[in-house]
Amino acid sequence: GLTSETSKAAQQSTERRLSYATFGLEIFLENPFLGTGLGGFASEYGQSIYRFWRNPDDPRRIAHNMYLEIAVGLGLLGLIPFLLLLFSCLVGLQRLVDYRWHKAYAELAVALQTGLLAYMFIGLFSSSQYDKALWLLIGLAAVLPVLADKDERQAALAGQASILEAA
Repeated sequence: GLTSETSKAAQQSTERRLSYATFGLEIFLENPFLGTGLGGFASEYGQSIYRFWRNPDDPRRIAHNMYLEIAVGLGLLGLIPFLLLLFSCLVGLQRLVDYRWHKAYAELAVALQTGLLAYMFIGLFSSSQYDKALWLLIGLAAVLPVLADKDERQAALAGQASILEAA
């Protein structure tokens, strides 16, 4: 009945996604340092032994794992800087949270950290073709500490000016 068809479809989906991971790992291990180039996973998959999973209406496949797609396409020379960028954004935001110079910056930093961590987790199951929101979060996370530092310097200068005026 319907339950067995649903179960069969779920099993096929699981097997197909496992083939993405298996194939991605094989391709990554063939080119671990430089990768195969941007979009390498999709183009390589269409020529692989796994292509039988391919829908005739959908000639290119994605890995459904942002990190695997980056590793296949750009190798370790692309994956490591990407991971370091994510980590440095989280660290920079944590400094704002710990410092708490300005409550609004600290709260915004926590919100951005939450968004980045959520996207980092979601990246295990989604494609890098959907990462525009991630790059927006990275940009905001990179800019927020700069803005906070600028405001702090301006406040310090204003404080010095008021001390000079009082003297």
